Amino acid sequence: MQGSLIAAGAIHCLVGVTGLVGLLLRFIGPVTIVPTVLLTGLYITRATTDFAKVHWGVSAATAMLALILSLYLGNYKTPVPVWTRSKGFHVTRYPLHQAFSILIAMLFGWILSAILTAAGAFSEDPKSSDHLARTDARTDILHRAHWFYVPYPGNIGNLSIVII
Repeated sequence: MQGSLIAAGAIHCLVGVTGLVGLLLRFIGPVTIVPTVLLTGLYITRATTDFAKVHWGVSAATAMLALILSLYLGNYKTPVPVWTRSKGFHVTRYPLHQAFSILIAMLFGWILSAILTAAGAFSEDPKSSDHLARTDARTDILHRAHWFYVPYPGNIGNLSIVII
């Protein structure tokens, strides 16, 4: 799956950089796009339900927030404070919640799971169905992962640099 995502990203990049998108839009319309999106959505439903069935409440809240932010608040632009040399400190409007709706919803879902974990709403029994919804359920993965480390001078992954 990762290889196909990398290939799809490379094709999208080439289409955008070369300007082929203007030419392709003459031939690609809703009749082509809708079946493609439907087939893609049907393909990922099993993976989605496997992750969502851990705790349907947190999953539904996260999905609903993503939909509300991206679809229903689409015309609203969030005031964002910025500073530039020419204008100094001022407030500009940017569709922040629309551009980052998935990330904001994921952060909300994680915070909701952290609150429910701290409140004791999720079981501590690893055999329980809602155990994986805990934010501390699989922290040992970070300790076992060889690719996850904090870099510091003299250490590159598992290799140490010896300076003579």
